[in-house]
Parts: sequence; structure tokens; C-alpha cells
Amino acid sequence: MVKVMDKVPHRLKIDLQFKKDFNRLAWSEFTEPLSFERRWNDLMEKYGLVGDKWFDSMFAQRSYWIPLFFRDCHMSGLFKTTSMSESQNSFFRRYFNRGANLIEFFIHFERAIEAQRNQCDRLNSVDVSCFPKLVTDLAIERHAATVYTSGMFVEVQKQIVSASFSCCILEIRTGVGENVYVVEDGESGKFSVTYNLADYSCNCDCKHFVRCGWLCSHVFCVLKNVKIQRILDQYILKRWTKGICVGGSTHSGGTDTLSQLYSLAYSCIGLVQGDSVKMEKLFQTLKSVHDSLCVNSSSSSNGDLFNEFYGGAPPEVVDVHPPDIVKTKGSGSRLKSRIEKALRDKNKPKRRCGNCKEMVNHHARNCDQERAIK
Repeated sequence: MVKVMDKVPHRLKIDLQFKKDFNRLAWSEFTEPLSFERRWNDLMEKYGLVGDKWFDSMFAQRSYWIPLFFRDCHMSGLFKTTSMSESQNSFFRRYFNRGANLIEFFIHFERAIEAQRNQCDRLNSVDVSCFPKLVTDLAIERHAATVYTSGMFVEVQKQIVSASFSCCILEIRTGVGENVYVVEDGESGKFSVTYNLADYSCNCDCKHFVRCGWLCSHVFCVLKNVKIQRILDQYILKRWTKGICVGGSTHSGGTDTLSQLYSLAYSCIGLVQGDSVKMEKLFQTLKSVHDSLCVNSSSSSNGDLFNEFYGGAPPEVVDVHPPDIVKTKGSGSRLKSRIEKALRDKNKPKRRCGNCKEMVNHHARNCDQERAIK
């Protein structure tokens, strides 16, 4: 796709409509192979590219680069050839420098790993403590919010919203053990969804779940029609759920269990939202569990905690008591220095001494002493 603008004539390089038509054809994931071939030929004729060697060679290799030929492949975890190395280089470049010695390298490496773990903990904290904003009143959207991570829920929510406002069921063909729903998507066309009456499973011919890993809007439209309120476990990949870390375990003990507790609590609240009877029942159940946990946690007396901490029981008779509170040495008024006394006397209002008859800070009884000092 990068080379297209280099291979077309100059008149098409500035033709914005050609770019839009070609991108719409090449990146379409819902077009059938026969329809793609027909649309390709029409596009070549429209823009005068019939017989072009480069476009003919690309059409001959269409099964290797056109996305619609990979609809049966699970591509949600697909990396480009250099994506992994480029992403790692971009990340570690923020922590390393070329002139670092071996010791500095290990210090920077530990900082980089700690940053990754901190980011993982932050995202897990957001997942377990924040409930996303819902757009519809569907119970299946509330269930999705309790199961998927905040980032993945945005993608699933787009499909649920599209199923509610952009999709409609045109036809229902009943059969033995299954029904076929013809769903019209306002953006992509018509699709057939096979709904199994026994296990409630769905299969859409757009194959969005096979390719990406989460259900499409066409399946959600059918589930909405049959009043399914939860996403089946077989359609929830573990990699998209809350509390899951790379390798299947968390680096901090108990985090996975705590995440599951939060997820279960949010799931229960989401499922009963809008139903006052179920909400009251859930409230009473949680209250009884809370009261029982409080009783169990308060059953340990102070004596038991003392024995566990100190390794023995406290004595019945205490022979050693704290000393009586006495006045410590140096307490009371402090003897002031001569400078402090002079500053104090300087700020006092002067008065007339009865002995020397002058306006001073002394009086007749210590007049001789003050005069001797001066």
C-alpha cells in the first residue's frame, strides 16, 4: 500500500477519490473473494489501469496481502515483522545510554522492568476500581464492563452500540436446532448469523470473532433479539479479561484473587441494576456476608493478639510500675542574661528617680548601684 502512489501515473497521485476507492477496496474485511475480483476490475477500468504490470502482479498475489483472504485466521495477536523489536527498542531507549557500563546496565534494566510492572499495576487498579460509562441499557453491556479490561471494553462497547443503533434483523429462517438471522449492517451490508438453540452459540459469516477475538455487532444484534444477558464464556478470551498478566500469573501475591473479587462484585451489581427486587436480594446477601466476616474478624481478643505477637501470655500481677512523674532538672524560670535584662529595661517606660532626680529605669533604692555600674 505504501508503494501504490509511486506506481500510479501522475494524474492519480493527486486524485483523492482514487485513494479513497482503492483503500476502501483493499482494506475491506467483509467483501467476498468473487466480489473483490469484480470490484478490482471495475476500479482498474475506471481509472485506466488495465494492463498495468505492477497492479496485475499485485492482483495475482492478492491472497497474500488482502485482509479478506485472512478472515479464517486469528490475527488479534499478530505482530508485524519488526514491530516487536521496534517497540522494545523504543521502550528501553528511555532508560539506557550507550556509554553505560555493566553495573549501570543492570541498574537501568531493573528500573525499566519496574516501570513495566508499575504500569501493569496501575492498569489493574483502574480495572478493579473504576466502572466504565455505559451507553445502552442492555444487561449484556453491563456484563461486558465487568469482564473485559477498560481498553478492550471500549472495542466491545463499539460493537454493542452498533448492534443497538446501526443493525437490524431483516429475516429469520428457522431450522432444526438452529435459526439463521439475516442482519443488515448500515455500514457494511448484510450478514448471516447462525444461532444454535441448544448451546446458544452464534456464528457470523463476517468471522469477526475468529479474526479479532471479540464478538461482532451482528452477533450482539441477534443476542439482543433473543434476550441473552451475558456473553458466553466461550466468546471471552482470557487475554482480554481483568486481572490477567503475561505468563498467567501476577508478580504480586493475591492480586489475581483480589481482581476476581472486584470483577465478581461489579458483575453482580451490573446484573441486578434496574431490578429493585434483585437489588434488595443482593443487598441482603452481601450484608449477611459482611456481618459474618466482621464477627469472625472481631472474635480474636486482645489477649490472643498479645500471645501471638509476644509469644506468651501477659502476667496476672504486674510488679514493675512506671516511675512517678517528678519535676525534671532545669524546669522553671530561666535566669536571664545581662543583655536580655538591658533590652527589657530599655523597653520599659522611664520614671523619675527620687534620689538622682533623673528620668531613668531605676528607683531610689538601687540608684547608687546603677550609678556605680555606669
